[in-house]
Amino acid sequence: MVAYLSGKTEPRRRKLASCWRLAAGGGCESAAPAFFMVRFKLSVTTVLLLPSQCYYTYVVVCNLLTIMPRRTKAEALETRNTILDAAIDVFFEKGVNSSSLNDIARKAKVTRGAIYWHFKNKLHIFSALHDQLYSYLADTIFQDLQNDHPHPLLQLERLCTELIIELQHDQNRFKALSIVYLRCDYSGEMGQFLEQQNVNRQRTINLFSRYFERAKLHGHLPNDINPQTLSAALLAYISGIVIEYIRSYPAIDLDTEGAGFMRLFFRNMG
Repeated sequence: MVAYLSGKTEPRRRKLASCWRLAAGGGCESAAPAFFMVRFKLSVTTVLLLPSQCYYTYVVVCNLLTIMPRRTKAEALETRNTILDAAIDVFFEKGVNSSSLNDIARKAKVTRGAIYWHFKNKLHIFSALHDQLYSYLADTIFQDLQNDHPHPLLQLERLCTELIIELQHDQNRFKALSIVYLRCDYSGEMGQFLEQQNVNRQRTINLFSRYFERAKLHGHLPNDINPQTLSAALLAYISGIVIEYIRSYPAIDLDTEGAGFMRLFFRNMG
């Protein structure tokens, strides 16, 4: 917290300085006429007397932690998620390049300061949304891989079907994917996210490959099938469905067509 006091005369300056020393409990350590420090229980309060012609300003800097209650981690996380949800709405409505931090702050009903507490800038917010999307996909696949299913191809088909059908019922994911695929210009600084998408693409292919490797061990796939190639084809197939669904929304009903889409890919396997 910063407090300001002004005095028009030298006597007034000395009187106000004395008041500050008294308010602090008398623990003053004078180092020079224009500077002194007052020690509190756990914090140090610094008082600067800055002359400007016949006016003097007293600046008192206090340790915020001894004045304001600390926010819990849960509260901080809630604020961060509120900002991210607001950013999704703003980016979806206006596109990433045309959006500003002020737009996001208004949507989230927070100050710009609250945004800067959690994010460096708009690019940092987009990065968090980008990471959130991939983390959800990777975590979902990884969890499913913990099940030692006797029919890995059926297991993978079921997983992919659930993932694309979920898109129809999760508005935040729908908007986030729309932003990544259709409402973002990847020129300039944004180009780094294309590189990250390529990294995430390969990681997803590696996860899908584990299903096909298990299928080969069960004798459900020919030995000459390359799991990496099959996984790349599957990811491209799913990405195409997602992009087409977003582009033509609401023309495609994934609830009724999603399972059929995935059956077409897997029907000649195993």
